[in-house]
Amino acid sequence: MESESGVQPWSQNANGKATGLIQFMPDILKGLGWSDGPDAFKLLSAEQQLPYVERFYRPYVGNLTSPGRLYQATFLPATLPGTDESSIIAAPNGPHADAFRWNPMLDTNRDGVITVGDLTARISNVQQGQRWEALVSRL
Repeated sequence: MESESGVQPWSQNANGKATGLIQFMPDILKGLGWSDGPDAFKLLSAEQQLPYVERFYRPYVGNLTSPGRLYQATFLPATLPGTDESSIIAAPNGPHADAFRWNPMLDTNRDGVITVGDLTARISNVQQGQRWEALVSRL
């Protein structure tokens, strides 16, 4: 949530209207039972959005074996089956090239591909500092 929205439920990406804590795309929101559109969803509090977050992750529970795999479910859930920390899930001239192009910061070791391990590193990177400590204290 920190990496996707800054843990701000009102966050909305102008490109595609990804909205909320984990930046749900409009079609995903519909699939989760939200019918009022992304602009109304961003008006919900974080607490009100959490049931949708839980509903989103529920089908992937067996695959959520590391922080990186949790982020993988958020970022590219179709890549979950059969992958591990070293699996390439996006590359500029390979699988999910558009996802790589829009998210080059997720290539944390800058080797030209995004792996599950890169997503684990991204989570580790945001789990430090004053911002993280403030978020943890709010919980």
